[in-house]
Amino acid sequence: MRIRWAVLALVCLADGALACGQPLADELAACDNRSVGSRCDYPGELPGRCVPTADGLDIQCALVNPGSGFEPLSAPACDDAACGLWNNLGVPGDMQCRDFPTTSTGTQMFGACLCDDDADGDGVFAWDDNCPGLDNADQADADSDGVGDLCDNCVDLANEDQADLDGDGAGDACDADRDADGVDDELDNCPDDASTDQSDVDGDGLGAPCDNCVDIANAGQEDLDGDGIGDVCDADRDGDGHVNADDNCPDASNSSQSDSDGDGYGNQCDVCYLVADDQADADGDGDGDACDNCVDVPNPSQANRDGDEFGDDCDPDRDGDGTDNDVDNCPIVANQDQADGDSDGVGDVCDNCPLVANTDQADEDGDRDGDLCDNCPTVVNGSQLDSDGNGVGDACEPDEADTDTDADTDTDADTDADSDADADSDADTEVPGDTWYRPPVEEEPKGCGCKGGEGAWLWVLPLVLGWRRRAAPR
Repeated sequence: MRIRWAVLALVCLADGALACGQPLADELAACDNRSVGSRCDYPGELPGRCVPTADGLDIQCALVNPGSGFEPLSAPACDDAACGLWNNLGVPGDMQCRDFPTTSTGTQMFGACLCDDDADGDGVFAWDDNCPGLDNADQADADSDGVGDLCDNCVDLANEDQADLDGDGAGDACDADRDADGVDDELDNCPDDASTDQSDVDGDGLGAPCDNCVDIANAGQEDLDGDGIGDVCDADRDGDGHVNADDNCPDASNSSQSDSDGDGYGNQCDVCYLVADDQADADGDGDGDACDNCVDVPNPSQANRDGDEFGDDCDPDRDGDGTDNDVDNCPIVANQDQADGDSDGVGDVCDNCPLVANTDQADEDGDRDGDLCDNCPTVVNGSQLDSDGNGVGDACEPDEADTDTDADTDTDADTDADSDADADSDADTEVPGDTWYRPPVEEEPKGCGCKGGEGAWLWVLPLVLGWRRRAAPR
């Protein structure tokens, strides 16, 4: 026997109105390591969905809209009337319908009734209100930063973060003196740190309160180890515990001070850490001249196909077959005989059609068989299998008999799938006993309560919420 969910609704008695509180810890925990839209167990073992919290910083479990069902890709949009069932059996309250989210094609994923209110009484629920604490029914937002004009500290200049360093009510983005030191930002040598006297001991253009080397000029404020002390005045600028004068890599953190070649330069900064050298690097590729296989040609990878003394980037014969690259018909594959059966200028050992001339070596499907000799030029088929020998590879030749059979099978499968889907629309589980199944409630669901009156949690059968779709007969 298939089960159907009964729905738990909070009914406020007397003059009590439903009050929604802040998301609770257990509602957040229910969606730990889950994505938006996934199923969750709302406190009290009620069916729920993971949805974003109002501030968008977390994911919480929300009660499922009674009218939306459980299927994430086919649920109808929820509506405020259905959400009213979670308030006072249809009487408008603090629950609002939210749709989360939509697919790339605009398909509704699911709907949920969430705790929301209109504390400022402007007719816009807090979730959508760009000034949730102030009455602004028109929701005017001149700078389109998502903060309404009535509560925006920079009405005409977008500043979503509403940062206000000096707390004067004018946002930093539009405050002429954001540190409130009496000096306009454009003239202030420390615009983010109050400096009324504008002192600049070292004359580098940065005031003492914001200069990381007060007594030594360093306009760039470089700070390698990020310790707040500028490099020019930091005794250990790489922060590895070794003062610069004794550090074998003063600009690269290497607490172990390893020096494999014993040349006085630590491995971490040695351009030839296995060969003692003077750190000369003519081509500036990071490989010292003493160990660089292309001294005058930058080649950080040091690739060397034939393993000789020259790197590929400067080797006149990089495959080492005795034929220089500029006349080699396979410059990266050794072929001393330079055989070229189809005379297309590409040697047989590297020709993707060794028996068919194809100078351009075009290979649309990338299976290493050139288009001119590939029996499936647009379908990868490295084996080139052609069972009937008609010149068209099996991988791209349709089989009419199989196509007909598959079509018939698909029709049956579709019918079965539809029937199964219909049959499963009410529930996924079969259990003996009662037609109506109610999950056990160990504790009263949290997050909502009644204001100024008593309330009771009642089980509302889906007969109230919607009709049951039955499976079509086979």
